[in-house]
Amino acid sequence: MINQPDFCDHLGRGTLSQMETTRRIAVRVRPGARRTFVGGEYAGPRGRALVVSVTERPTDGRATRAVAAAIAEAFGVPTRNVSLIAGQRSRDKIFEVSAPDIDERLDELLARPADGRPQ
Repeated sequence: MINQPDFCDHLGRGTLSQMETTRRIAVRVRPGARRTFVGGEYAGPRGRALVVSVTERPTDGRATRAVAAAIAEAFGVPTRNVSLIAGQRSRDKIFEVSAPDIDERLDELLARPADGRPQ
């Protein structure tokens, strides 16, 4: 008899609440900032967007790469879990992010002040 893997083996380790979910997130980039910061809400052309400030200038895709790294850090995932979907040369971008509890974390980040100062 062939040993069939248990159904849970396909789901990964941990509880279902720890499983990664993939979402497309609208992002408004603020390049050339004093410091990198993820948080705040922007009413952009693609609807409600997460504000991401990065110190990199928008030259040769440096700011876009810095934004992807900042988003990964904010969601606590490796950068390979963050992919640019649209907006390579725009301040308004769409990223696809795979992370556990992504909806809750996104709500927390959107609720932050965009300038990074306490409310």
